Amino acid sequence: MEDGDGACNHSVDFGQSVGCPNEMQENAATILCIDDDSDTLALRRHFLQSCGYSVLTAASGTDGLRALSDGAAVDLVLLDYMMPAMNGEEVAAKLKEQNPAIPVVVMSAVAQLPQGFLTTVDGCVQKGQDPDVLLTTVSKVLRSHGKEVSTMQSPNLGQKTILCAEDDEDQLMSRRLVF
Repeated sequence: MEDGDGACNHSVDFGQSVGCPNEMQENAATILCIDDDSDTLALRRHFLQSCGYSVLTAASGTDGLRALSDGAAVDLVLLDYMMPAMNGEEVAAKLKEQNPAIPVVVMSAVAQLPQGFLTTVDGCVQKGQDPDVLLTTVSKVLRSHGKEVSTMQSPNLGQKTILCAEDDEDQLMSRRLVF
């Protein structure tokens, strides 16, 4: 398992890309992003779509599990660890019980995740890392599960400067934790 160098709205959005900078490939891998923060979901969705993936979002673990039980065709689940009601560990356990073939990559700001949980998931990315770490992890996990992966890279590969101008300290902290 890769650890990526690092230790509410309750609706499911089944929409496809809107204004994606790169054309979606016909057989693009579909990623279900589960996170209780709507801003984080929107940013991840935009980023992953700009890299050639099809993205579904769910604002809670319950909504994500419901989407899968309702038949959403998903190649990988990108899961937040810290969520109210049902945390990432609980979601991953139920997901693996119901859909053992679907790989799960967890994203977390928590430095030390429980070891038992890490054996349940297929990859782990520490929030705050370079977004290309997320892309690399997603690509490796998809390939290890036999899914052909687009060779598209981050549209800003090599650019490492991010400027966040925000007068609300809580909003600024949230943006720092997005990736």
